[in-house]
Amino acid sequence: DRMQAEQAKQVVGTPQQHVPRRRSRYIPEEDDYDPVKPEYLLPASPMEVEEMDRKLLDQKIARLQAVVSRRSSIDPRVSLHYANVLDELYSERLQLQSELCQAQVDAEPEYPGSLTVLESGFRNRTRNCGSWHLEEV
Repeated sequence: DRMQAEQAKQVVGTPQQHVPRRRSRYIPEEDDYDPVKPEYLLPASPMEVEEMDRKLLDQKIARLQAVVSRRSSIDPRVSLHYANVLDELYSERLQLQSELCQAQVDAEPEYPGSLTVLESGFRNRTRNCGSWHLEEV
C-alpha cells in the first residue's frame, strides 16, 4: 500500500527537487560592471530631458485634476488655489511644448532651396512644429 501511494504521488505530479543541469561559471564578485559608473552611462539629449519634463508635468496636471474632481465640497479658497495652480501648470506645459517643438525643428536639416522661388509657385518654406508651411508667390 505504501509503495502504491508513493507511485501515485509521483504520477499526480508532486514537485520533485530541482537539480541544476550545469553550474554557471559566472562569479558576481569578480564582475566589475556597475550601472552607475560614468563609462556605462549615456547622457540624455536636451530633447529627451524636455520630453521627460513634459511627461512629468502631464502627470502632475492629471493628478491635480483628479483631486479637484473628486473633492466637490472643498472650501472655495482651496478650490481657487487649485485652479490657480492648474493654470500655472498649463502655462508651464505650453512653454515646454513650445521649447520641445522648437528643438525638433532646429534638429531637422534645412530643406535645400527653402528661400528660393520653386517651380510649383510656392516660396519661403517654413517649419512650424511638425508641419511644413509654404507661402504662395
